[in-house]
Amino acid sequence: MNIKWFSPLDPQRTDIGRYSQLLLPYLHDKFALGTLTDSAEVECVFECDDAVVGMAPINIYNIGNNECHCGILHHAMREPGIIILHDVSLLELSLAFARAFPEIDLTELVSDEHGVEAAAAFDALFGGIQYSWRGESQDQYDEF
Repeated sequence: MNIKWFSPLDPQRTDIGRYSQLLLPYLHDKFALGTLTDSAEVECVFECDDAVVGMAPINIYNIGNNECHCGILHHAMREPGIIILHDVSLLELSLAFARAFPEIDLTELVSDEHGVEAAAAFDALFGGIQYSWRGESQDQYDEF
């Protein structure tokens, strides 16, 4: 099987980077493996002699809650694969993604998914083109 592993890989910056650095050698033992970081450039760190010729790779996306996952999320929205969500809340990723791709109206998405009351609450706390925090407390953030 051929696998493309999409993940932040820097073990100094993220826990998923540390996890990936530990896991990749084991995956390499069993699969033809290429890695892709948020730079959106494929870098084949490992190559196996037994790669399955003619088989498209399976994309495995590691997505968490910070801006270093924006490129990975953007790629996952265009190419199918398996997504591993390793955070309970993806609010910070959503905010960073909307900042990186201004054509996305996050308030509209919140309205579509959670209703107009949630969109109004979101707009009051994160409104504006930069989606910056406008709330008053950590409790308010946590409640949202």
